[in-house]
Amino acid sequence: MRGAGFRNLALMGEGYSVIPSSTKRKNLESNLKAQNLQLDAEDKKAIAALDCNDRLVSPEGLAPEWIKPL
Repeated sequence: MRGAGFRNLALMGEGYSVIPSSTKRKNLESNLKAQNLQLDAEDKKAIAALDCNDRLVSPEGLAPEWIKPL
C-alpha cells in the first residue's frame, strides 16, 4: 500500500498473530489504523522479493537448540 509505514506493513503478516504494544498515543493510533491496510498482489510480490536476511544455514553448535514440542 502506498504511503503505509513499514511498521504498519509488518502488522499485516499473513499467517502470523501480531499483538502490537505501545504506550505512545501516536503509535497506538497507527497500530489501530493498520487494520484497514490492504495490499494488492503487486505489493505482496514486491515485499516477498525483499532481502530479509533469513538464516539459510544453521551450523551445528552455533544455532540455539529449541525445546521440541511433546
